[in-house]
Amino acid sequence: MKLTKKKAFKGWNITCHLGMNTYTSWWTSPPKSVDNAGIEYLKDRYRCISTSKRMENFKKMYKMLMEGEGE
Repeated sequence: MKLTKKKAFKGWNITCHLGMNTYTSWWTSPPKSVDNAGIEYLKDRYRCISTSKRMENFKKMYKMLMEGEGE
């Protein structure tokens, strides 16, 4: 799994790359962390977040991305 972000109209496109698939969600003002988000919320944004393990991995990578370490 890899996360990337790209500036988009009044927000950010945050893309999750998993294998040969990509899942993009547009965030108007993304928070620095999604630690409080549950699996259902993340699954609605990214279909690939289907297990607790993937959710935890996504949250860690998201935080790094938003802190500028994952760009």
